[in-house]
Amino acid sequence: MAEERTPPTELPAAAIEHRHSPLERFLEENFKKLILAIVLVLVLIAGLVAFRMIQESKAKVADEAFVSATTEEELRSVVSDYPDTAASGSAMLRLSDLLWEKDAKDEANSVLQGFIDNHERHPLHAKALVSMGIRKESGGDFAGAEA
Repeated sequence: MAEERTPPTELPAAAIEHRHSPLERFLEENFKKLILAIVLVLVLIAGLVAFRMIQESKAKVADEAFVSATTEEELRSVVSDYPDTAASGSAMLRLSDLLWEKDAKDEANSVLQGFIDNHERHPLHAKALVSMGIRKESGGDFAGAEA
């Protein structure tokens, strides 16, 4: 005597209660905001990469201009055309040395002081300070040389 099994009663689909996890609820409520935030982050990253590439390109052109500069005019051109680059600072140092060698000592010191004032993060800044001290000492300005 086989017992007759009765199939379980099925509930209509609308009667099934589906509970969302907190993560699913958060995603549903903030989906557009999340997409907007992701897009903004990607745009910022792309802008930063573009900015860095432009800066590197500018620095490369400035470096090439400095390497090829041999005269006072060419060095002054590097300084004026690429004012915020390491090449500009290097050109100022070289220009100061050229002027010193031509016995234009006041102008050489002025250019060197401009370098000291405007290129504090340049790798040769300490050398410029020492050079200025030596130049002042050789000119008899011992107090200025100590500073």
